[in-house]
Amino acid sequence: MISVEHLKGECGRFMHRFKHAQTYPSEREAVLGGLREGMTWINLKADNAIEL
Repeated sequence: MISVEHLKGECGRFMHRFKHAQTYPSEREAVLGGLREGMTWINLKADNAIEL
């Protein structure tokens, strides 16, 4: 289980938990998968789809 938590000062926190959807054939592929997931979050934040 992967857990990401963002603290928002006195307003509380935002938490996202997810299980890996797949097993990666190598450490390199796992790192790239994590970077892709991070870029998805950045794009959602940039589009104001989520507010942290």
